[in-house]
Amino acid sequence: MPPGTEASGVSAFPIYSIGSLSAARVVLAGGGGTLRSGIPNGIRVYSLSGGQLLETSAVQLEDVAIALSVHKATRTVLVTVGNQVRVYRCDGSAVEISRTVVEGAGRLASVVVSVDGRRVVVADDAGPVHVLSYPEMERMATFEKHTKGVNDADVNGDGSLVVSSA
Repeated sequence: MPPGTEASGVSAFPIYSIGSLSAARVVLAGGGGTLRSGIPNGIRVYSLSGGQLLETSAVQLEDVAIALSVHKATRTVLVTVGNQVRVYRCDGSAVEISRTVVEGAGRLASVVVSVDGRRVVVADDAGPVHVLSYPEMERMATFEKHTKGVNDADVNGDGSLVVSSA
C-alpha cells in the first residue's frame, strides 16, 4: 500500500492483531471470545483494491485469536488461539491450517517471528517465554523468569536477544 493510502472495508469484527502479507494484502485475527458471545472468531485475509479492503479468505475458529506474526518468506501466519500456536498457509486466496505446534500452560498472549525467520518467540500468560526454531518449531529454550503472565515478547534480528514484559 503506498504511503498515505487509506483503506476501509473491514466489517464489524473485534481485531486483536494484524499483519502485512504483502504491499496489498493484510491478515487480521480476532473475534468475540467464546462461541457463546455470538461474535465469530477467526482469521481474515483482505486485499486492497481501489482504496477498499476486500475479504479474500477467512477461517472460523472455536476461540479468539489474540496474536499473530507473519513469516513473509514462507507466506505463513503464526496465530495464538487459546493455549496453542497454529501455523496457517496464506497462499493465493486460501488460508488453511498447516499444523498446531505449541501448547502452553496458559493462554498464549504473543507470538513473534525473528527478522531472519529462524526463530519464533511465544509468550504464555502463565509466565514462561518459549523460543522455537523455524520451520521445525522445536523448543530451543524456555525462560521462566516472570512470576505472573507475560503480556508481550520480542526478538532481535538474529534471534540472539529475547525481551518480554509482564
